[in-house]
Amino acid sequence: MTTQFVSAGVVSSGAVVTSGDTLEVLSGGTANATNVSSGGIQQVDAGGLASATVISAGGTDLVFGSDTHDQVLAGGVETIGAGGVVSAVTGSGLFTADSGALNVLAGGTLFNAIVYSGGQLNVASGGTAAAFTLSGGVLNLSAGATANSFTVSSGGSANVLGTTLSNTTVETGGVETVSSGGIVTGASSSGLGNSVSGTVIVLSGGDFGHAVVYGGTFPGFLEISAGGTAHDFTVSGGGQVTLVTEDTTPCYCAGTLILTDRGEVEVERLAIGDNIITADGTARPIRWIGRRSYAGRFARGSHVLPICIKAGALDVDQPRRDLWVSPQHAMFLEGVLIEAIDLINGVSIVQSDRVERVDYFHIELDTHDVIIAEGALSESFVDDDSRGIFQNAHEFAALYPNNPAVRPAGYCAPRLAFGAQVEAARRRIAQRAGIAYAPSSNAKPPRALVVDSWVPSARSRWRRQRDP
Repeated sequence: MTTQFVSAGVVSSGAVVTSGDTLEVLSGGTANATNVSSGGIQQVDAGGLASATVISAGGTDLVFGSDTHDQVLAGGVETIGAGGVVSAVTGSGLFTADSGALNVLAGGTLFNAIVYSGGQLNVASGGTAAAFTLSGGVLNLSAGATANSFTVSSGGSANVLGTTLSNTTVETGGVETVSSGGIVTGASSSGLGNSVSGTVIVLSGGDFGHAVVYGGTFPGFLEISAGGTAHDFTVSGGGQVTLVTEDTTPCYCAGTLILTDRGEVEVERLAIGDNIITADGTARPIRWIGRRSYAGRFARGSHVLPICIKAGALDVDQPRRDLWVSPQHAMFLEGVLIEAIDLINGVSIVQSDRVERVDYFHIELDTHDVIIAEGALSESFVDDDSRGIFQNAHEFAALYPNNPAVRPAGYCAPRLAFGAQVEAARRRIAQRAGIAYAPSSNAKPPRALVVDSWVPSARSRWRRQRDP
């Protein structure tokens, strides 16, 4: 292990730093085209200058001076400390929590960067990032961080928590999530500094304002969850704004087995065109699969937390394994569709009290139908004007450009929240569970369609049963 110093007035070009070695660029020194790889470190001190550095797997670039036109490859790390300024940086590769990233610490500044698919830009409290593009990459902001005038393009995502941003552009296929304490605003209260052609999700405690939500072939979508705030925005040419009071999105989740013409297949392994077996034995092709994910801290309340239909709760081997669904997901029982929330009995059908993560998979056929999930009769997705909330909604528009923007939802069977069929199903489920039957007091009209399934974490109260 050696340390090489680049002193004032000295220019280093093309150095290779690896295997525990360090290249330290002192004040007044310059390093060009350094290649930093496994175990190597380049450190640019205050007053030092570096350019065209390539940081590959296992390499680290520590910047307290000035660094420009760098490239951070898979597994590389560039950290900008107090007084450091990095510009015109591109970051690419499969970044994970223990591999590579662009990290901006307190007092550090990053601008004119591009973060490609799989890359992560992490801005700590007191750090600043501006004029960058998330081209498939992910932005994580700590409370007290600053990020302004950036673009979230297709595949990119920005997570805003406990800090204030301004002048963001969310393009088609990009997602910006504004969580508790997060504020996204224009440069001034009189201007509309934010542009939405992709998806902006404002969760409880988040604040989003001074924006234009654009329409077009792939319309922008602004979703405001209960407890979230959106203000001072305009909607142009078919942009969509939705106030969400319940999670009413049809879906299944990772690990759920769906019956196909080639046997049971995990839902996350299905693809458009695969043939799903319906309740009457017909093989029908998948038209589209929607996807959406939530961190567990945002999945709270009886209208969101998943419900477990335990193995055998509905009938013999129905379901064969525990089936996790959302509260508004309908099962096909007694010839009608009945939502899971109306079947809870506290023993064989129960609701989780918390989750760590929810991953939704939405299976759409050409028309609404009953399919077979874990051996039980369950529904497919039907578009009740909710497609726009999916993170990959733009893919549907690309596949089916002539599809009507809005059409009436057509259900394959009556959807009931109360009545004789609902009580007959509840009575039979109670008998199978060996508990007393308690008639439902539900007298509300049917709720909107939702089908979710979920794989719980170890912290969940109820755990999914796996085949031995």
